[in-house]
Amino acid sequence: KEEDQKRSLLSFALLRLLLSRITGKDPRKIKISRECPSCGKPHGKPRVTDEGPVEVNISHSGKWVLTAIACHTPVGIDIEQIHPELVEDEMVKRVLSAEEMREWEKLPPGERKEAFYRYWTWKEAILKATGEGLAVPMTRLTVTSRDGSPRLTRWEGREDRVGQIRCHPLEVDPQYAACLAVIGHAEEILLRQGEEIIQAWLKNQNVWNAR
Repeated sequence: KEEDQKRSLLSFALLRLLLSRITGKDPRKIKISRECPSCGKPHGKPRVTDEGPVEVNISHSGKWVLTAIACHTPVGIDIEQIHPELVEDEMVKRVLSAEEMREWEKLPPGERKEAFYRYWTWKEAILKATGEGLAVPMTRLTVTSRDGSPRLTRWEGREDRVGQIRCHPLEVDPQYAACLAVIGHAEEILLRQGEEIIQAWLKNQNVWNAR
């Protein structure tokens, strides 16, 4: 869709502007690759080249575009606009594991649709952090939040992942669910508004053009 193409372009623009602040480079000269390690096509996890141990990820849905940057630590980020009318049995079966399904069905009917989107963003953020994406069925993963904080408790066929990955729900908008997944430990998470970063670039663009 044209809207998704525009959001994707904006997410990469924001990513370049953020990386420019970190590296001091002209954002237009920062190299970002999406080459898939399996097939070589440009649909893999974004990877910054020639900038050291910088890990990045992007996501967009509805009116929101999110970017994530970390040093030394792989990250995945996901945001989904909540559309209650789209939550159907077939979709739930493609996302929730058997254990999650049992917990989900215990919820009051009025809470189930938003809870579904939370599960979805937790899992997609995890799979984006590992770089495997939707090549891995979401039902192989089990994420629980009984203590108020989501954590990976089972990954069928990859039990070594359990304990490695932490999920951090993001409060972005009441009409959206969003999550940041980190492989390892995040000492601090900083949230910044993209508008101020774009305005700073527009203000200083002449400085870069003169270099």
